[in-house]
Amino acid sequence: MRFVPRSFRIALRTVASLSLMALPAVAAPEPTFGPTVYTKTASGGPDLYTDPFATATGGRFLLWAQNGDDDGNRVSSGSISVNGTTIATDADFQQPRELFAKVVSLAAGGNSVSVTVGGETGSFITVVIVGPKERPFFTVGRLLLPHGSAAPGLELELKNGSHDGARSVRVHFYDGAGALVAASDRLALGPRASFSEAISGVVQNGSWTEGSIEVFYAGRGRGRVFGQVATTNAATGISSIVPLQHAGSRVRDPWRHLND
Repeated sequence: MRFVPRSFRIALRTVASLSLMALPAVAAPEPTFGPTVYTKTASGGPDLYTDPFATATGGRFLLWAQNGDDDGNRVSSGSISVNGTTIATDADFQQPRELFAKVVSLAAGGNSVSVTVGGETGSFITVVIVGPKERPFFTVGRLLLPHGSAAPGLELELKNGSHDGARSVRVHFYDGAGALVAASDRLALGPRASFSEAISGVVQNGSWTEGSIEVFYAGRGRGRVFGQVATTNAATGISSIVPLQHAGSRVRDPWRHLND
């Protein structure tokens, strides 16, 4: 066997490492659908959501579902249907793993996803559809205001920390006893975009005067959502600002977590 000096072997390893470092990062493909967050709001039965979407070509795709985040908030029952065919049931949400995938068939043109969310109020799932050989790259998370009051003039301010991925956002409002009393419609927060709205404009379902606020978000790539609430004293004109706390998050990066 031919002898190779140790110094030469070290040099080869160094060159190889530098070559790998010089390779350009591979961008994750744009999802066919989502990531979209679905939350449990109803006090009785499950919530039902239906979202239409379109694809340029039909065929087999992968639907990935992320159940909750790193702090829990997992859905314990529910279902997912694509174009009327049920592909996930209660058993899928009761398994130990929080991320699972299902093969789905999509038609060229219009398609639809229907999601039912059961379990405890405030639990949530995130759904994304990608190509058959792809893994999703997305971030989910929650922000929390432990206590606030709608009067006088409370305003919710959000900032998308991602430079290239939009965020799907939904806001829950709880009373002082912790019961969910109101929720927003789904909000869209573009890359690097900011959102500022009086609480009275954010609440679309129910009513809220005092208690806690929880913000759910999901979107492509890395990047959390940041937030705060602000109120201005009418007499003095002085603004009071309180940051929202990060209550939980989860990043699914195919380049770092290939074996998840």
